[in-house]
Amino acid sequence: MCFHLSNTKPAQRLEKHFKANFKTTQNFEPYYHRAAYEDKVLYIIKQSEQKRICPAFWGIMPEHLQMNNRHLFLSKNYTYNARVERLFTSTLYQQFIKQQRCLIIADGFFEPHKILDRSIPYYFKYQDHSPFAFAGIYSELIDGSYTATIITTVANSFFSNIHNVKKQGTFRMPLVLDPAAEDKWLNTNLDESSVKRLTSYFTLKTFEAYPVSRDINKGNINTDHAKILDKVNYPELDQLKLF
Repeated sequence: MCFHLSNTKPAQRLEKHFKANFKTTQNFEPYYHRAAYEDKVLYIIKQSEQKRICPAFWGIMPEHLQMNNRHLFLSKNYTYNARVERLFTSTLYQQFIKQQRCLIIADGFFEPHKILDRSIPYYFKYQDHSPFAFAGIYSELIDGSYTATIITTVANSFFSNIHNVKKQGTFRMPLVLDPAAEDKWLNTNLDESSVKRLTSYFTLKTFEAYPVSRDINKGNINTDHAKILDKVNYPELDQLKLF
């Protein structure tokens, strides 16, 4: 599952890439590593406001709650990711999949690779390290805050070779939309079958991945720095020679 992201590009680059604007760029700070459990925001583009980049907290919540309920809710409901198979059947997700879809902006993410009973984090990014958008859904809480979740789908061979632990019977990957499908994902006139078809539009751009520091899993140290994206050589991986 996808619980760690990067978004290292400056605000002006994101605005140009997605043809949308921040309400104010002064509050945006690029980041090299952000974990789902942190009290920090992601940035999304909503169906209802497609020219605006908005902050949203990671982990979708029911709209009758307030942000001060976040920790309690997420301790019992792991809604940082939403399985594509449950979008129209989950009591929570089906409220938002038709008219509250969103793009979740990033330029990289981290997934674990298991080898010899050890877990090694890998960093995934486009080869040109350009920004991209996850398919997501969002909610607006009664206090005006937004929450969002990243949709996951069955992994292709590239991702399953690295993120090689099954979740509920399948290998998973976050649904990164092909650039040509981003506008379609925000289309307010899609029926259920059209939305389901869009969830198969995984990006055609080429990803690369390499191992990075295990520090990303340590919540008690600062991991939001450029070196966290540096490649790390693990002796265990020399035995694997997958890449």
